[in-house]
Amino acid sequence: MNDRLKQKLKFETFTEFCNRADEILDAMLKDEEIAKLNQAIVDGSGTMVFDLETIEDNLSRTQKEITDSLASETIPTRNLYIDGNKINNTEYFTKLKNAIKETGYNSNEKKAYYAIAVKRADIKSWPTIDVIGYNATDPDDEMESSALNVNEPFIILGKCEIDGEIYYWGYSNNCTGWVYGKNLAIVDDKNKWVDAWKVERDGNDFIVVTKDKVVLEKSILEPSTSEVKLTIGTILKLVPDTELPKQVKERGTYNNYVVYLPTRNEEGKYERKIALISEHEGVNVGFLSLTQGNILDVAFSCLGDRYGWGGMLDAMDCSLYTRLVYKCFGLELPRNTTWQQKTPEKVTDLSKLTDEDKQEYLEEIHIGSLLYFPGHTMIYIGNKDGISYVISAVGRFSEPSGDLNVVKVYSIVDNPLTTRRQNGYTWLSQISAALSLKDITPKTYEYIKGENQIVNISKDIDDNEETEQSKNVELRESNQKKQEHENNKGINNPKTGDNVAVWLSLMLISILGLAETVK
Repeated sequence: MNDRLKQKLKFETFTEFCNRADEILDAMLKDEEIAKLNQAIVDGSGTMVFDLETIEDNLSRTQKEITDSLASETIPTRNLYIDGNKINNTEYFTKLKNAIKETGYNSNEKKAYYAIAVKRADIKSWPTIDVIGYNATDPDDEMESSALNVNEPFIILGKCEIDGEIYYWGYSNNCTGWVYGKNLAIVDDKNKWVDAWKVERDGNDFIVVTKDKVVLEKSILEPSTSEVKLTIGTILKLVPDTELPKQVKERGTYNNYVVYLPTRNEEGKYERKIALISEHEGVNVGFLSLTQGNILDVAFSCLGDRYGWGGMLDAMDCSLYTRLVYKCFGLELPRNTTWQQKTPEKVTDLSKLTDEDKQEYLEEIHIGSLLYFPGHTMIYIGNKDGISYVISAVGRFSEPSGDLNVVKVYSIVDNPLTTRRQNGYTWLSQISAALSLKDITPKTYEYIKGENQIVNISKDIDDNEETEQSKNVELRESNQKKQEHENNKGINNPKTGDNVAVWLSLMLISILGLAETVK
């Protein structure tokens, strides 16, 4: 048996779980229940999911005040590397801070601008396209916070120009940060902006990408729609039957979904183009029904795909993966592991249970439930021979048996909960919480509510290599101090009225410090 096949067979691939899909048909939540849960997540404390349509109406800071706040960000003090070379932090980040101050919005208006992502777009904590690591061989861009799918909305509140390139700072519906300007198209009219992306939960006038990725066909005559990559969870409006063209450039529309695709013209403005998606591609008209079988189908469509910290490389980290899987069903989960565990009334504290009690609990919850231990989330896919299995985007682990040997994975894989962490404990023993959409009868299990929703988030770096174990400690400490420093000078959070500079600090702590560190 060759080495590649041996590697493939180290953990069983659970095709039998996928084969059970037709047997698991009952929807766990109906459309109105999903809509209600989405609103509860938006309204919930600490979920960091925003109603983008109301942000401009709730601004309390002027454009100049926002610019001043963004320009006052603290320069990182730990060693940082670009292309394997250590950088001068003061020189590098002072240039960015000065650019924000000198080229940012400077009016005394309380104003927002509306944008749509025209490409899969990184959201970063600083305005740069450089990949910045914590050591010379760090495969992660440590400035990466999240990513936008094509046609996702973005609210612009800040801007800067660096070396002739524009960057915008603002909100997605689940994160704040900087986006490279050429990945966004500005929409002049708010109603036009909303119409481009907003869909109804029970609608059938749009398609959802329900597999890892779909790449549009190459086109010579329409380069703006040529080879556009649509990643899992992407939503595009269908062209109405009354407006269907017979031709799209040189192509007829037979056996294709005819969709509106956002593009960016030479002035950086939004233009809606018509594009074709072959009927055989992994897309669905409207959201999928939220069944256990459908969750398996969507989750396993990504099996073997690479891991991407924060969403870099058009890939997914663990919580972006779980978020986008559930987005295919119209459910808007929070962005990272900490915020997801704030989902109202759906999270159960498992931190005090024995391994036996945890296993008993897992045998009762639905397939597709999300499991958490500090810094990682995974999708529960079932039980076989008394062992529970999960699928997740993971950076490293040690196999269940033999000497403790932490190996780099950097892929979406399925594995048993007997898999071990760097600290030698099994994943099962480390599980601290679960997010389950379908109620079970709790025995010794305690539902987490209110301020107690988040459990065991104080320690989260023991799955990193020795050279990376301390890479987020300094960031957490500096941002905790910055919360006090920024308390009276940031941007008003339209959701809570709290200071957005504080929330930006919390976002950095959660995304870069407390989440996705099974690396």
